[in-house]
Amino acid sequence: MTINQINSQAGAKHATITLDYDEIRDISNMMCKYNVSGKLRADMFLLFEIVKNGCLDRYSLEHALEIRDGKTDSNKENE
Repeated sequence: MTINQINSQAGAKHATITLDYDEIRDISNMMCKYNVSGKLRADMFLLFEIVKNGCLDRYSLEHALEIRDGKTDSNKENE
């Protein structure tokens, strides 16, 4: 991971980072392994799918919605 920029203005804190493929995959897998659900996990899943495949298909979008809503317990998402 490379930290490109950190901003802290008016109480809002933001960071711009660069992650490589393996880091994105590892973060997504770790979130899955520990049964994290919600928007962050769904976003990481979609990010991984985009980096891995170059696009999103219908399955990925439907699965991300299941993850966000806590309706999946799949531990094989990014294998």
